[in-house]
Order: sequence, then structure tokens, then C-alpha cells
Amino acid sequence: VMDYGDDAGDGMEGILTLPPFIILGQPMTPMVIDGRMGIGEYYDTLNERSWKRDVGLIFVPALKRRYYAMWVPRSEGGSKGSFRGHLEVGDPIVLESIRRSEQEKRKYGDYDIMRDGERLVLRDTSYLFGTISTEAERQQDGTWSGQDDGIGVIAFWRTKLGALKKMEQRIGQFGARAPLYSHMIRFRSKLEKNEHGQFAVPETSPADSRGVGFSMLPMTDVRYQSSKFLKNALMKGFEKKVDYAKQEAEGAAGSNADEDIPF
Repeated sequence: VMDYGDDAGDGMEGILTLPPFIILGQPMTPMVIDGRMGIGEYYDTLNERSWKRDVGLIFVPALKRRYYAMWVPRSEGGSKGSFRGHLEVGDPIVLESIRRSEQEKRKYGDYDIMRDGERLVLRDTSYLFGTISTEAERQQDGTWSGQDDGIGVIAFWRTKLGALKKMEQRIGQFGARAPLYSHMIRFRSKLEKNEHGQFAVPETSPADSRGVGFSMLPMTDVRYQSSKFLKNALMKGFEKKVDYAKQEAEGAAGSNADEDIPF
């Protein structure tokens, strides 16, 4: 894409309502079952492309949003289509469910509610919006090869939250000195097993193996500018109560709230 200078993104604000989800393949993910991707690969649900587990993809984060997603659990018939919306972290319904769970000494994260006659589980979910990059390397002058390769959103919950927290701890050392969208993050995955079988867990690392300080974009880079624009456009949408994550939550989960681990 050529450089359009100050006109870049002009008029696109109302179009940025459906960033495609980048999902991590699990045994029960429909695209794994039908052979379009493998366990541990990342998959773009809109453009139908995938990234291998050991290479992964490079992502420039723009904005993180945290919600409690409501799902019909598989034990009660939940399947694709069982998503029931989001609640804000401070919603009284969420706080009451957490209080009740602690009183009953349930395991961490085991929260549920009753709504419209259905038992729903509450899943603490963070959505990371950003720009995808083609393969890239840092040049001697501090610039990066590669280019903007579209926008996307990655959902994190349960076993996936650890990778997000690790990323935040790494880039947090720069604090207010650098914006979130100055960082180039590589997403890979590793395979683990439990009593139910094999599943994939995301891993994050700086795009440059030398560390976070070597994995930052200059302000003139199109990926920096793309993620900055995406962040501003999304914030305007959130102010208008547009729930981007809800619009494609089915694609993010692959099947349902339990899709994380092969039950």
C-alpha cells in the first residue's frame, strides 16, 4: 500500500467495526477438525489464512479491552451459537458471582449466573486489537523491513491469559515513555497435555530476539500509524457502545466456552 500521508485512514472510521479474529487452533476448533489449520496454529477467520506454530505471527498491539463473556457451558448443551454477550468488569452481576464463588470456595475463575432461565458461565476475557505485520527484521538504522498486513483481534482467557500478562510485563518497563502501538510482538504457541488430551497455549516474545528495546517501531512506520489509527477509531466506537468483540465472538472461541481445553 502506498503512503497517503495525512490522508491515511480518512473516512474509514465507520468501517473499522469488524477486525477479524486471530484464533489459536485447538482440538475442537472447527477449522482444525476440517483440516484448514493445525493444533497450535493461528488462523485469520476473515481472510482464511494461517501461521505455523513455531514461526507464529508478528503483531503490533493497539488497544486491550477486558470483559466477562457469558457462555452456555458445554455441560448444559452449549455449542457454536452459545455466546450470550459481555458484562463489564465492574458490573454488579459479575461482582456478585465472584463473591459467591469465593464463599463456596470454588476454583479461581469458576463464575456463573442465571439469566433468562439459562445457567451461563462468566469467562474473564481480554481482547487485544492491533495490526498484523508480514515477516520483518530490524535494520541497522532502527527501521523495520516488512509491511502492514491488515488488522485483527486476539482473545485471551483461562490458559491463554498467561501469555498476555507476560507480554504486558515485558513492555511495561517502558511505562509512559512509549505507546502500546510502538511494540512488535511475536505470537507463537506450545503444545501441552492434561488428562483430557493435547491443547495449545500461546507464547509471546519481542519480535527481535535481542529484547523489547530492539523490537520497537519508529513513529514513521506504517504499522505504528495503523495501530494508532485503529486505537483511536475503536475508542470512538466504544464511546458509541459498539461491541466489536460481540460481533465475532463465535469465531474467536471456535466452538464454546470450554473450547480452550479438549473435554
